[in-house]
Order: sequence, then C-alpha cells, then structure tokens
Amino acid sequence: MRNIIKCLLILFCISVSLSFQTYAQATVNIKNADIEKPLTTVKGQTLKILCDSVILISPLRFHMYEKARNSIISTDFEKSLHLFDVYNEQMQTYKQWNDSLQMKYNELNALFVNNLDNTKTGLIQINTNLTVAKDSLNSANNHLDQALLHLKAANREKWYFGTVGFLLGTLLTVLVVSK
Repeated sequence: MRNIIKCLLILFCISVSLSFQTYAQATVNIKNADIEKPLTTVKGQTLKILCDSVILISPLRFHMYEKARNSIISTDFEKSLHLFDVYNEQMQTYKQWNDSLQMKYNELNALFVNNLDNTKTGLIQINTNLTVAKDSLNSANNHLDQALLHLKAANREKWYFGTVGFLLGTLLTVLVVSK
C-alpha cells in the first residue's frame, strides 16, 4: 500500500513539473546588437545571446540613466554656458593664485639655498679657525712642556749647587773654627 502511494506521488510530481514547462516563458534570442529600444525581460526568462556583446541593466539603473539623458536633452544651454564661463573665471583665478604661490615658493627656496650655502661656508671657516686654534694650543702646550722641563732641570741645578755650597761652606767653617 505504501509503495502504491509513493508511486502515485512520484507520478503526480512528474505530471505537475511537465505542465509547468508548458506555461514557462519563451526563450529570447538576441541576434542583433543594434536594438534601438530596451528589451524588458523578467526573472527566470532565458536569454540566448547570439551576438558579440550585450549590456544588461537593472530597471533601477535604466531609469536613472534615462532620467540623466532626459535632463541633458532638456538643459538650458545659456545657463550651461554661463556656468562654463564662471568655471573658467574660477580656474583663471586659481591659476593666478597658484602661479603667485609658486613664485613665492621659488623665492623662499632660493633664499633657503642661499642661507644654506652661507651657513656651509661659515661652518667651513669656523672649522678652519678651530683647526688653527687647536694647532696653536698644541704648539703652546709643547712649548710649556719644554719650559717646564727646563725649569725642573734648572731647579735641580740650583738645589745641587745650593746643597754643594752649603756643604762646602759648612766644611770651610768647621775647618776655620777648628784651627
């Protein structure tokens, strides 16, 4: 009994699906790409494209493009020309402003480069002067070291002669007093 019900149910489903195919929408063949007016299709409809390319646009986009096209066609050209004139004046003003800023930038850049060169020259001169001063200080330090060595040698001689003189004087004094 269950098998019979299953078979009847399957036959019913097959017959319903075959009947829906007879009510299905027809296939649309697109052969010529030069169709002047838009072709409207509905969801589930089959498109057979037999040409190089086709542009598909949703109804929302189509109405947006159609509205833009109609507004361009209905445009008042005097207003458009006036807008272009105002735009050109604004662009001319912008160009003059930009040229003025470019000129000021070039002047500032030239001043910066000049100051940089002067600073480099000054630093080179300072470096040269510091090198000369360093050499002078090293030379003076060497002279001071030599003078210090001479002073030490002279002090040793003075101590030597002073000690020898003292000893001789003491010895002479002892000799003179003892006679």
